[in-house]
Amino acid sequence: MEFISKNPKVFILCGKSGNGKTFLSEIMKDIFKEKNESTICLAYADQLKEYAKHITDWDGKEETKPRELLQQLGSSLVRGKLNDKTLLIRRVMEDISVYAYFFDNVIITDARFAPEIDMIKEKYKDAVSIHLYGRDNLSLTEEQRKHDTETSLDDYNNYDFTIDNSGNKEDLINKIKDVLKEIGE
Repeated sequence: MEFISKNPKVFILCGKSGNGKTFLSEIMKDIFKEKNESTICLAYADQLKEYAKHITDWDGKEETKPRELLQQLGSSLVRGKLNDKTLLIRRVMEDISVYAYFFDNVIITDARFAPEIDMIKEKYKDAVSIHLYGRDNLSLTEEQRKHDTETSLDDYNNYDFTIDNSGNKEDLINKIKDVLKEIGE
């Protein structure tokens, strides 16, 4: 078997919890599927979720997600005690290196820190960052809303595109189609 890189287009979805990053990634996958393009969605939190499953008896389901443990694993342990601010970014970049041989598009669904955007854009020159906003996640506690995973991009302004997701599904579909058209997709 010969492996030839597809040089996938990389998309980085950014925004606070509940602003539609995962939902947008599903819409994008559907759009690319209509064009016969293969797409994989990756998340920085994927590795943290694997850790949480092994540490606890979490079943991996969204509705039972141990959000505070995940936040603490990423912030207090990995970026704090281990002092490794790029571990999760490197893991995703390693995954992209493999998946580049199998997928036309890679969507990173959960950028929450500037290096998670900037390091990807540095390595993949055509990477596109998309910031979603416009929805408040009322299910988060006040402490969770103040966590650095929710606030670290508050003053970040280096997005390629920004989408107000305060409308309905059709609005979001039209907005992402406009973005994809603008970048030649």
